[in-house]
Amino acid sequence: MDQLYLLDEMKFMPQLSLATSPSEYFAWQDAMENFFAGRGFSSVVKMYYAEETFVKDVLQWWLDVDDPCRIWDDMKFLLRQ
Repeated sequence: MDQLYLLDEMKFMPQLSLATSPSEYFAWQDAMENFFAGRGFSSVVKMYYAEETFVKDVLQWWLDVDDPCRIWDDMKFLLRQ
């Protein structure tokens, strides 16, 4: 599948920011899971697309994490905290 098409599709995904409420986080997570469904993405690719939805404050926080995640499930766990 064409990566540019997928990145265009990401423009319609919910954004994740530090001001995101718990219910908004779970809506974001559900939207991401729906986006990934049936596409056979590896965990690393899922993390790449998830990062595309980060607002600047979350992206900066994510880049400053001491022990970066390597799989999607760990990323979700860390973001929920």
